[in-house]
Amino acid sequence: MKKDNKKIIVLIDDEEIFGRNFSKFLRDRGYDARYYSRPESSIELECGEFDLLMIDNEINGFQNGEVVIEYVKEKYPNKPIISISGYDRKIPGANVHLVKPIHLEETIGLIKKLLT
Repeated sequence: MKKDNKKIIVLIDDEEIFGRNFSKFLRDRGYDARYYSRPESSIELECGEFDLLMIDNEINGFQNGEVVIEYVKEKYPNKPIISISGYDRKIPGANVHLVKPIHLEETIGLIKKLLT
């Protein structure tokens, strides 16, 4: 459920240090960031209670980020998606692809653009 009309960003990444730090960075900038290390943990993906999805292409060695992106695009075609990985390979269905390490301020600019 939305709190204070903040935009909800769901971040799914199996690198826990990155996930926790980046979600804190987003919260510090006024977003309602929700971090999960596994896609099946995110209730928001089932009920559509999110404004933007950021997801790692590979989670625990599997390319299940692609499966999640396909699911979200089919169920919520207007929800923006940012794919993230350690290599330069955009996943079909993602609006933007970021290569780790990401540039924080540049990423905030992309997020603002996708959410307007």
